[in-house]
Amino acid sequence: DDPVIPTPEIVIETENLPAGQQGEDYSATIMAVGGSGSGYKFAINSGLPSGIFLTSAGTGDASGVTTILDGRPTVNGRFTFTVRLTDVEGNEGTKELSIELAEPPPVVEIVPVDLPEGSTENPYTAQVMAMNGTGPYSWSIASGALPPGLEFTTEGMATTISGTPLDFGAFDFTLRVSDAAGGRSELGFTIIVQDNFIPLELVTTDLPDGAVDVPYTADIVATNGEQPYTWTLIDGPPGLELTAEGSPAVLSGTPTQRGNFTIQIE
Repeated sequence: DDPVIPTPEIVIETENLPAGQQGEDYSATIMAVGGSGSGYKFAINSGLPSGIFLTSAGTGDASGVTTILDGRPTVNGRFTFTVRLTDVEGNEGTKELSIELAEPPPVVEIVPVDLPEGSTENPYTAQVMAMNGTGPYSWSIASGALPPGLEFTTEGMATTISGTPLDFGAFDFTLRVSDAAGGRSELGFTIIVQDNFIPLELVTTDLPDGAVDVPYTADIVATNGEQPYTWTLIDGPPGLELTAEGSPAVLSGTPTQRGNFTIQIE
């Protein structure tokens, strides 16, 4: 009779599985040899990290049988489990393996901050910071708009809003920051711009008396508004004139008529 050749023992040769990271795609091959050469079936009863699965029962023959662990883990930590491989004849091999899964990096986020108020025609600057994530970072305005006259410039994890506001009011906008790992964060902000314009006001309210045929001069002072001032004498004593520009304006000349006069200036 021909000698009986014993079936080779099933040996799972994989010693170590590659490490992975929570939330990232994972794939690893488990290899074994031996057995009858057909009807292979890998099994893992428990212990696999959530999100990772055996993708096939096993392919190959006695010279090499493989299966693949595949998926995207939803947890982190060290996970130990037993891999079992059987063949059509009931031969069995087992191996204890482990997967080390790292925590995901902190997600990029914008640091909340109350932006300072500004005022029209006055330089403005404010800074918004991001934290966590993976550089480089990209900043943009997701919705709304900055006050007219302001713009933002970015450098790493910071964006600087600067310029000179042209309009007053409350301006709402949403900043977005994205990082190299695909993370993204959005946060709403408001910049309040006060109206810096102060209406023109005539300071001089009383003028000195004059006399007919006697040279007369008096300064008329205004404040606020925006210089240079332009002056117009609408009504006044005959013989007097008002300088058209400058501050103060000068009312001068030689009165030619007696009386009480109300002077109108704009």
